Amino acid sequence: MDKILIKSVGRTGSHIISEYFKNCGYYYVQIHFNGEIDKDVSDNIDLQKIIESKEKLVVYSHDVNYIPKNTEKFVLISSVRRNKFDQHCSFEVAKKTNQWTKYKKNVDKINIENSKEIEGFIYAYTQYQNIV
Repeated sequence: MDKILIKSVGRTGSHIISEYFKNCGYYYVQIHFNGEIDKDVSDNIDLQKIIESKEKLVVYSHDVNYIPKNTEKFVLISSVRRNKFDQHCSFEVAKKTNQWTKYKKNVDKINIENSKEIEGFIYAYTQYQNIV
C-alpha cells in the first residue's frame, strides 16, 4: 500500500486511521469539507504533483467531491459510523464547542437550535454514501 485515500463524512474515528499511517511515515494531506487542504510541509501545494511524487502518501478527505485523478494507484478506506444518531450528536458537540479531536472542555448541555443543521448533516451523509 503506497497511496491511501481515506474517505469519511466526519465523526467516524477516521482520524485514528490517518494518524496510524502518518506514524508509519506516510506523507499526509487532509482535504476538508470545503475543499481546503491541510498538508505536512508546503503552503504552496499542488496536490496532483504531491500525489505523483510521494511514494508513501495518505490523503484524508472529508470532501465528498474529491476523487484523485489516478484512482488505480490508491487503496480506498471508507470510514463509517454505524450509529448515525451518535455521529450526529458528536458532530453537534464538536461544532458547538469547536473541539474536533482534542477535548479540553466538559460539555453539560448542547441545544440544537436549527433543524437545518440536522437536514444538512443527513444530506451530506446521503451524498457521501451515493459516491461510495
